[in-house]
Amino acid sequence: MENNYSTTSSFDSFELQLTPEAQEHLKGAANWSLFLSILGFIILGLGLLGSLMLIAGGAASSSNAMIPVPLFAMGLGSLIFNAIGAIPVVLLFRFANTVKRAISEVNTQALTTAFKSLKGHYMAIGIYIILAIASYIGLIIYLITVASAFGGGRF
Repeated sequence: MENNYSTTSSFDSFELQLTPEAQEHLKGAANWSLFLSILGFIILGLGLLGSLMLIAGGAASSSNAMIPVPLFAMGLGSLIFNAIGAIPVVLLFRFANTVKRAISEVNTQALTTAFKSLKGHYMAIGIYIILAIASYIGLIIYLITVASAFGGGRF
């Protein structure tokens, strides 16, 4: 029996166009994205400064019995956290700049690239949120375990 259905959809020839109003909204979103990414870079810069201060302070000081983790290790951990946190900020910055260029040059390929950066930004944020939730669950389990160990099993 032969299949009489076409393998092409009517949407294959559909061309999406941005109205002037949609372009203005997209420009506004790009401006806010640029603003938020610049704030993100400032926060990352302050975090980098703090990480370097912890590393330098940990290298210069002797071990402190009050702090269970050495300052140097805390600084390295903070440095890694800042490096990983830079990924969504860079992607958001790339989105903002590419959208502005795509609209001013009427460049469909640049707009596609911009949306690819936005997708990556949201994907990174989603992964970070999942990791944060898993960390909180792990922390709660750890705290319950410690509390029951110190409480003599009476929790």
